[in-house]
Amino acid sequence: MQEVNGLAYEAVGEGEPVLLIHGSLIADAFVPFTAQPVLTESFRLIRYRRRGFAGGQPPASSSGLAAQVHDARMLLEHLGVEWAHVVGHSFGGLVATQLALDEPALVQTLVLLEPGLFTRAEARAFFESFSPLQELHRAGDSATAADLFLSNGGQVDWRAELAETVPGGAEQAIADAATLFEVDIPAGQGRTFDADGERLPMPVLHVSGAESSFPNRRAVIETMAP
Repeated sequence: MQEVNGLAYEAVGEGEPVLLIHGSLIADAFVPFTAQPVLTESFRLIRYRRRGFAGGQPPASSSGLAAQVHDARMLLEHLGVEWAHVVGHSFGGLVATQLALDEPALVQTLVLLEPGLFTRAEARAFFESFSPLQELHRAGDSATAADLFLSNGGQVDWRAELAETVPGGAEQAIADAATLFEVDIPAGQGRTFDADGERLPMPVLHVSGAESSFPNRRAVIETMAP
């Protein structure tokens, strides 16, 4: 991977640019995408590791959503990209949405995969349910907290699933647990998206599963923009 201003990234393929923004804990979640010829033959895939993940430069203690949006914008500018299709997964969906709201001319289309977008009511319920994991982290057991988070309370064998697509991803996720609890969660608590979907002028695709957790059971952005 290459680096710019402490941000590790790679760009592979030829064609229209696609910016891939990963979620919490699994910094290399988009590696399988960049290994697909059907994608790299048609698109220039740009993925990066958000600060504090995979041994990268830690974010400033006051880092919030604005700083993460700045990183995404800075990377595109560094690569000479004037516009891109933007794909965000989980917390990366929050970053992608804010980027689209702040810089609509920069985002050609927006794809949100299980995005961490909340209404005010959902945010209260989610962060209340998350508080036991935060307490585990504060008590020094970040590994157990991260495991419970990724396994949906022990219901999913996330390690086995991840080993099939991102070798070493489980170990990486546990090592990065502090960034989830100290950076992503505070940034997510500070931003809700009750009516922001109406402000997005680009086409938006929201993808979630039939058994997704409650923030994703319905699209916060419920319609495709024209």
